[in-house]
Amino acid sequence: MKEGISAARHRLIRDAVIYTPVLVVVVAVWGASLAAVVSAGGGGGIFLLLLLTIVVFLAGFQSIQSLRDLRSSPVTSEGPVIRKWRRAEFLLFPAYYLYVNRNVFRVPPLSYREVEQGDVVAVTHYPHTATVIEVKRIRRGEPGA
Repeated sequence: MKEGISAARHRLIRDAVIYTPVLVVVVAVWGASLAAVVSAGGGGGIFLLLLLTIVVFLAGFQSIQSLRDLRSSPVTSEGPVIRKWRRAEFLLFPAYYLYVNRNVFRVPPLSYREVEQGDVVAVTHYPHTATVIEVKRIRRGEPGA
């Protein structure tokens, strides 16, 4: 599990390093846009300001959640796999998901293949971003369930 924690922690650090500077830049551009709209007195830049506000919230959420998880300890969620599915990210890269205990987890392909719908699993993850460290099957689900 040591390598799992390390890989998950690296993902958190990567996300924090990507989203925090983006947040700082977008907040600076948002502030400049706000100053321009206020000084111009017109409504010309309001659409840009609203668009930047959305980007600030999205980048801020990702940045803050990653930073919070870097300071927190992993937790374990146990329960049956209610649903499992895969989909393409950016139209090319497959991503694998498990729905366990009212949480959606993006899991590695090997973990996805090892469990079936109905299996009871323990997912060790960081609490704020749901970054998965490890998926363990506790017991197999009942056939036909």
